[in-house]
Amino acid sequence: MIEILTLGIFALALIICLSLDISVIAALLIGFLCFFSYGLYKGFSAKQLMVMAGKGQKTGFNIMVVLSLIGLLTASWRISGTIPYLVSFAVNLISPDYCLFFAFVLNAALSLLIGTAFGTSATMGVITMSVCMAAGADPLLAGGAVLAGCYVGDRNSPVSSSASLVAVVTKTDLYQNVRLMFVSAAIPFILSCLIYLSFGLSQTYQEIHMSLGDQFAQEFVMSWWSAVPAIILLGLIFAKLDIKKSISISVLSAVVLAFVLQERGVEEILKTLFSGYVSKDLSLSKMLNGGGFLSMVPVVIIICISCTYSGLFEGTGLINTLKNGVEKISKTSSPFTAILLTAITTALISCNQVLTVILTKQLCTNIQPDKQKMAIDLENSSILIPALIPWSIAGAVPIATIGAPVSSVIGAFFIYLVPLYWLVREKSVLAKKRN
Repeated sequence: MIEILTLGIFALALIICLSLDISVIAALLIGFLCFFSYGLYKGFSAKQLMVMAGKGQKTGFNIMVVLSLIGLLTASWRISGTIPYLVSFAVNLISPDYCLFFAFVLNAALSLLIGTAFGTSATMGVITMSVCMAAGADPLLAGGAVLAGCYVGDRNSPVSSSASLVAVVTKTDLYQNVRLMFVSAAIPFILSCLIYLSFGLSQTYQEIHMSLGDQFAQEFVMSWWSAVPAIILLGLIFAKLDIKKSISISVLSAVVLAFVLQERGVEEILKTLFSGYVSKDLSLSKMLNGGGFLSMVPVVIIICISCTYSGLFEGTGLINTLKNGVEKISKTSSPFTAILLTAITTALISCNQVLTVILTKQLCTNIQPDKQKMAIDLENSSILIPALIPWSIAGAVPIATIGAPVSSVIGAFFIYLVPLYWLVREKSVLAKKRN
């Protein structure tokens, strides 16, 4: 009973903060106090609990470093003219009316190639989000289209670490999983494309072709050299170089371009890297302003707090009581319903993809003994659900990288159409068997 009360207080704090537009950091701090108090109630000392929390922190340190580097990357790409050049190039190819569709499809294509949502959001995501903003698209829908596209490949690509993780924990063949993933995601992908196309047909977007390029030219030297930092980053990601090194090299090349090509002073460059770029043209500020180390501080704080949860959960056994509940749900409904609800619960409290997959697998092993089915069920739940959690690494990093509002998860149609489609499909199959 005390476990349910503890999780309930945390859930209530999240609901209140989100409904009143209060920073989720407040709810996460309440959650930490709840879980810490639970540990004390169970007889653990404060010192033991701090050690547990510290173990969770170690898992988040690497991503916090990456986040800080991404802040520098997005700022350096702005002041070097990389984003203005790529956006001006892209808008001559993309019709404003279909910018949401192209944002989804282009990010999906790149994420399938490189297998990472983070790498996709830091490159194609930033570019397509800027194009959508230039076209006057709703930030909620634009951010959702980009986020959804990033997770097409994060889930489906054979080079994705997420796909490899699922194959390892379920002891299944990666390429067989990928084949089945494409089959299970085909209809949700097509539906997502149609939804983004329909928004293009139902709304009026701004013409952004020639006038935007002319505006950029007033503030930047528009040269193909400006594309070099993006090309370098993509090349290094394809080469599987460590992401921190890849971003650092791209930032360095952008800083050189800002100094040599754009003739920006050292002080201005350093200020931009720290606090973000500020456009001289008010009409471009909505699209260009942002980035910088400071822009990532709130996200780093969120991840810093949330990463303590995994250590506390593991050490105190807080969610062990969920296992019996999962089996009851499976008996009264269906295996995937139980797996999906488990994935949602574990994603809410573990705040990262890896722990969500591992915990869901552990809690649901008895209800889905078929390894292949378990692998696809995990792909259709535990890999995607964390991306919809604003305080999870999986959702917070791409959203912060592209400068989208937290509410953009609502517009990430593909991410929740996949589990919904799989849920309906399983219900239909079970109904046919009963008949």
